[in-house]
Amino acid sequence: MSLTAGVGSFSADFNLAYRFIDGYPTFVGSNGGLNNTAPMPSHQEHDLIVVLALNIDNDTIPSVPVNSGWTSANYSSVSGIGAIGWRIAYKFAKYNTETVGNWFTAHRIIVAIYTNARGPIGT
Repeated sequence: MSLTAGVGSFSADFNLAYRFIDGYPTFVGSNGGLNNTAPMPSHQEHDLIVVLALNIDNDTIPSVPVNSGWTSANYSSVSGIGAIGWRIAYKFAKYNTETVGNWFTAHRIIVAIYTNARGPIGT
């Protein structure tokens, strides 16, 4: 930032970004399941919940539970020998009682919780 003497002279040459956070994103805990769901780790309102759902029997991509607030981040499948379908999804907890839900066609679930993570502006 620079100040120049004179009437009405002021220039600022810097970028300022301020975030209202309580700290850096922090891993809280995780769980896994050997079927289409998993026990939800302990969490609080506004925590980020991330799920990796795997179908290890074929290339069908696991479905996100209906009306549960999940946002699908990415998904894909591989056909042939070693076929697999997978999906990564996330949501921000509205309550401390969120559940993983049932991910149709999934055979393995991994769920992880992060605190102090923030979504895109407006979420």
